[in-house]
Amino acid sequence: MTHRISSLGSRKNGEHGAIAAHLNAIVWMHAHNHHLGAVLSSETGFLLSQPGLPDTVLAPDVSFVRAAHVPAQDSPDRSGYWRVAPDLVAEVVSPSQFRPEMADKARLWLASGARLVWIVWPRERQVDVWLPGHSEPAATLDVSDQLDGRDVLPSFTYPLADLFA
Repeated sequence: MTHRISSLGSRKNGEHGAIAAHLNAIVWMHAHNHHLGAVLSSETGFLLSQPGLPDTVLAPDVSFVRAAHVPAQDSPDRSGYWRVAPDLVAEVVSPSQFRPEMADKARLWLASGARLVWIVWPRERQVDVWLPGHSEPAATLDVSDQLDGRDVLPSFTYPLADLFA
């Protein structure tokens, strides 16, 4: 079995790590408190390729998988790469990454079944919001805006000013 693991953004700095950890914590708290599903830590791989094709594994900085898609505790699928696209993916952009490659990554996540993708730009203090059916971000948020979990993470909102503080 051959695995292709995304190495985009392999050079991560302290700011990247702090924002990813912050975002993971607030998404986890909301999902946990509302019994919505699983939030997985940075670099958890997901097997996105179709059976019979070369394996493609991507690992986002933050991911949420709704409860109906989480492999059962006794399932052999639970101990390996989950063969499901997260419902929510957040990618925190590293200094070596640029908009074209991050747009391609967002489109790949959406084509694989993600329902909401946040591309977080620490230097610009912005978040691109990607939705299925869009070839470009549906919105670009700045520090005066709030992240919104939409129907993927119901009732979740969080001020970007706090994320980038």
